[in-house]
Amino acid sequence: MTAPSPEEIVNALRGARLDLALFATWHTPTPTWTPSGIVLEPTANDASDPAGRCCTGPSWNAVVSRSGTVILTTPGRPRAAADGQDAYRITAVHPGLRTTQWPPAQLDALTRATAALCRTHRWGPDKIIGPAVERLGLPLHGLRARVERLLTVPPGHPEPPPEREPYPGPDWFRAYPYSPVVAAMGQRLAEEGVADYPPGPQWAPADRHAYARWQQRQGLTGPAADGWPDPTTWGALNVPTTTC
Repeated sequence: MTAPSPEEIVNALRGARLDLALFATWHTPTPTWTPSGIVLEPTANDASDPAGRCCTGPSWNAVVSRSGTVILTTPGRPRAAADGQDAYRITAVHPGLRTTQWPPAQLDALTRATAALCRTHRWGPDKIIGPAVERLGLPLHGLRARVERLLTVPPGHPEPPPEREPYPGPDWFRAYPYSPVVAAMGQRLAEEGVADYPPGPQWAPADRHAYARWQQRQGLTGPAADGWPDPTTWGALNVPTTTC
């Protein structure tokens, strides 16, 4: 499949109702290339640059600010990265601390931008990767699940609201995330009577102990009830959707 032109990419992102800003370098002619997917990465910023404009350059195709603005920097092949991925590289402004939550506006922009790129290239959500942002608490499984929903909706039609938070994946919890997903989970565990602590956004040993009791209630025993959330008991818990 022929790679979309820069104009097609911009139109797709505008169709996703994103707050877009185009750097001058986006208009610079670049050699034709065919990306293989989308890599999400974090990039630090300081208080004087909340939009992350200092991060624009040849290393990324776009920068997503904390407020949800998508700054397009270059439509060409980004500078080679250590992981060797020949893919779109989208960097999200983040202080780099696991205790810093991802703002809903930023998560929404990341989701709709990646969905627009997937639609343009006829990709599925499996083309979106981001181990570095996932280690900082971004619920990548949830983001992919919402992208999958968006891809089933014709352009211009409203997105059906999700009812439940998708399972974030086994590795996400082991990174001890600081996220509203954890708080929503804790609230449900409290409602089910297996947690006796005030729910909060930081995954902690108390959450794991409470979740182990929930797993036991679901019939799991021994190593299967180790307190690390699994897809089956997570689905049974019916955690309400939060930000993604």
